[in-house]
Amino acid sequence: MANNSKWRVVAETSNLIETERPYTNYYALAYSITREPMGDGRYRISTRAWCGLKDWECRPHADEGLARAKYYMKTGQQQNGAR
Repeated sequence: MANNSKWRVVAETSNLIETERPYTNYYALAYSITREPMGDGRYRISTRAWCGLKDWECRPHADEGLARAKYYMKTGQQQNGAR
């Protein structure tokens, strides 16, 4: 997230990583990633990306930001360039 968000990371624990909240009417994405225990050693990972505008006005688009975050969590590698 530190490499994909304009906003600095303000919370970083084993169950939460979150950036600063975006300014109202600003296009850059903010992120929140949480990990919830489901039992039997399994976890649910929830990701959220948003900006201070409507989702389709964010840059990159919120869906693309989420896809990049999930790709990184699965592979440990950043995606280069736009999809």
